[in-house]
Amino acid sequence: MAESGFERDEREKEFVLIKVGSFTAFVTRYQFQMATNYFYAMDNAETWGDFKAICGPNFCEYSSVFLENDTYKPSDGDLLSDIKEDVWILDDADFPIEQFLQETTMNHGENFPTELRARTVQAESGCDIDLYPSGETASLLRKLREEGIVVESVNLTFA
Repeated sequence: MAESGFERDEREKEFVLIKVGSFTAFVTRYQFQMATNYFYAMDNAETWGDFKAICGPNFCEYSSVFLENDTYKPSDGDLLSDIKEDVWILDDADFPIEQFLQETTMNHGENFPTELRARTVQAESGCDIDLYPSGETASLLRKLREEGIVVESVNLTFA
């Protein structure tokens, strides 16, 4: 069943601070859940149909734009091991985290304190990604919570 826009909008205002290499960065709660489903599916799905079922309809809708340029169109019975090189979202090591980091920086970056930012990197697409030092997590979380921003930190490294 599809979510209402209200539910999604509320989760788009909640953030998760994730590990990205030796830094931390923000994604929305909504993106975090999609990334968690994606990586679980990559580790556990055998077929394209399994992969889509584990990822869920929100991720399938989100990723459809990335599949448009693939010449191979997978069907539900295709083994992931057979189609990995033919389906970009299965074969790109930076997907979906890089896209989520770009979108979060672009759409919500003004919510996060620039004085605590370690650096901004430019992705291959030309979009900026804000990174924060791993050692400043407590200060960063405290400052954001004082400003009323809903954020949590997780001990997962996605990239």
